[in-house]
Amino acid sequence: MDKIFSKNIVGGISVLWIVFIFCLLVLKRDSLIGLELNSIGDFLAGTFAPLGFFWLVAGFYQQGKGLEQNSEALKLQAKELKKTTQALKLQVREMKASVEQQSRLAKAYEDELEQKHFQAKPKLDYTFKLLRECVEEDSIVEDQNIELAIYKEKVIYFKLTIENLGEMARNLNIKSTTHPYIRKEEPKFEHSAVLDINFKIDGQAAVELTEEESRVTFLFEVNYQNVYGTRYKDQLTVLVESVYDFETNQIYLSPTLEKIHAMAF
Repeated sequence: MDKIFSKNIVGGISVLWIVFIFCLLVLKRDSLIGLELNSIGDFLAGTFAPLGFFWLVAGFYQQGKGLEQNSEALKLQAKELKKTTQALKLQVREMKASVEQQSRLAKAYEDELEQKHFQAKPKLDYTFKLLRECVEEDSIVEDQNIELAIYKEKVIYFKLTIENLGEMARNLNIKSTTHPYIRKEEPKFEHSAVLDINFKIDGQAAVELTEEESRVTFLFEVNYQNVYGTRYKDQLTVLVESVYDFETNQIYLSPTLEKIHAMAF
């Protein structure tokens, strides 16, 4: 069938048939001259009808071949698309595996970094002591440095001690939020280093603490960093209260320290 309905064969058969009709017209021209037009039409229709039918069949066959070729092309496209889809699925799986691996590496790096920061964390220990209470003398001097009078004042001395039991702390800054004059800074605070901060209270507050039941509160804020730059903040509360002892009829000072807050940021 492929050979019968090839373009060259269809064209050749068509030419031969037309030649056949032409020869038939030449042979029958005498008999056709006297025919009426409708008879001539019937004659032409009869001679060309087989050729028209042949072309119709050839056209359907060629159309079918075209559809078949299109179907084959679509099948090939479907195969290529399937291969492409499989390749994309493989790429997606590889990308997913890569992302999971990167996530695991990032988590491992984060854990390692956190461990490093934890190992490099300073550990500050705080103690607060009452050093002494005493009466100090001071003089009142006028403009010409002439001493006018001497007065006595009650003074109580305290000491806040900070010891680093961990790794080195950097940019250590200690300040009191209730008594701004109490502050100290250390650029580097090595392991086992000890820092003392001495301060005092005097005046009416010292008198009240030593002569009647009273209390005074010191609030401290301690800021520092580890060697990797992670910042820490400790907040301390120091309470000094005077306690009356009924057995001795004396007042004793009782200092207590509490670390109320510690955070890293």
